Amino acid sequence: MIARELSTAAPRPRGSSPRRKCFARRSTSGCYVCRIRHLKCDERKPACLRCLQFAWECQYPGRRANTSRTESFLIARATTPSSLQWRADGNLSFTEGRALHYFTSHVASDLFGFLVSDFWTYTVSQRCYSTPVVRSAVLALSSTHIDFTVLPPRGHFATSGPGHGIASLQLYHAAIANLRVYISQTKAPSRNDVLIACAALICCDLLRGEQTRATQHVDHGAAVVRAWQREVSEGPIDSQYDEEVVKVFYALDLHATSYDGTRLPALGLCPEDGGMVAEIPAKFSSLREAQRHLVLLQNAAFVDLNQSAPYKLQSSSSVPRPLMSRRRAMRASFQGWSIAMTGFEEQRQHGVYTPGSVDGKEQAALLALKIQHRAFRILLDESLRDGERFQDFDIDGDQVLRWAELALTLSQTSSAPTQLLFSIDLGLSAPLYLLVVKTTDAAMRQRGITLLARMQRLEGWHRPQAMLQAVGELPARQNTNAQAIDLERTSRQHQQEMPLECSDTEEAGAERAVA
Repeated sequence: MIARELSTAAPRPRGSSPRRKCFARRSTSGCYVCRIRHLKCDERKPACLRCLQFAWECQYPGRRANTSRTESFLIARATTPSSLQWRADGNLSFTEGRALHYFTSHVASDLFGFLVSDFWTYTVSQRCYSTPVVRSAVLALSSTHIDFTVLPPRGHFATSGPGHGIASLQLYHAAIANLRVYISQTKAPSRNDVLIACAALICCDLLRGEQTRATQHVDHGAAVVRAWQREVSEGPIDSQYDEEVVKVFYALDLHATSYDGTRLPALGLCPEDGGMVAEIPAKFSSLREAQRHLVLLQNAAFVDLNQSAPYKLQSSSSVPRPLMSRRRAMRASFQGWSIAMTGFEEQRQHGVYTPGSVDGKEQAALLALKIQHRAFRILLDESLRDGERFQDFDIDGDQVLRWAELALTLSQTSSAPTQLLFSIDLGLSAPLYLLVVKTTDAAMRQRGITLLARMQRLEGWHRPQAMLQAVGELPARQNTNAQAIDLERTSRQHQQEMPLECSDTEEAGAERAVA
């Protein structure tokens, strides 16, 4: 029937165009990137979520393509939590789920340094599903991590053009605005969620090289921790605080103090007991316990070093008696930590450690803790001595370097890295830098410089590349011409493994735009 009708239909006039098939009219309000890639755009302004996540330059019809850097920062400043429209029902979009997967697989596992912890990989990830304020901060951290840790392919140069990091900065400011709204408009905001979001934003600051801003956020978080601890101590017996997130801020507090010599730790010291730390067990049960006690010792040591600075290299008779009593107690605590760590090593079953394995990372964590302990013990010993400066770093430097060499070998892969590791642990860079600066042994200094150049890590406030530059600017008495040449060659060999940071001009422009 149909064939007959087709055969008897009137012929189409010559020159007339063939009949076209009708399609549904395609939306023209989406951004150019999604339209070109044939993706559904959520049409959020000033940038859709897909472009924010993958750091694409989001442009809409009628908007100038040559947006200036200042205008981009102003757009980021105008981004509010409502523009992201986070869902609290636990149902994540594809891009949100992908960002969370990246956080769990590439970010969270290294935030505690060499140690393995479930806090970032499990606790924080679970909070992302139910808490918008945590989710927005983690999304900002994932985007910032991609911008500042992914290395260019071999043979290419890392560039930080005018638009580099703009998308992640938009997410960062949106997360800050989201946190402020949560604190101001929620009747009883969760301190746990506030501290988790604050810690994620501190990581964003550190990845961007904004150490001063990160320290300010640490101070704000420490104030929340102190208020929480005071409330628990004065409240009912069954009241308690989340120890895991508090431990994170103890570590951040220590790291910020190690970077700024004028700063005193805000956490870890109890005025009731004169600032002494908790009693150290006879034997540690885990590396996490060893790290927790070491962080408390290091915070107390910074206070002790600050108070004893006016009496350095003076006779013991001129040092106030309370300060000497505290110093003896501090040395005894460091000795107790060493004994407890020895007990842990004796009970621990030793196996064959290979680079990249779980056991290898655990062994590297143990070595990093021992290096940090040895460095702080040396600082305490040399701060109050009679007579000439005692060369502790010359005596113990070889042992510290051998531990560091083994830790880097166990934690690094043999192939060329495609991404730098980022952690908030004190790590290896600070002790190695102390050794390089304080030792008088040229060979030992060069070994330390080589290890700093080998590091494929960004350890919080400390960056090996900046440390290498500082070593190159040491006075001639500490850095001879031959050593300067070695430093230049060593830095050049590893320069392609380090990301380029924003210039001073770019950072100043960013500060003015978002202030």
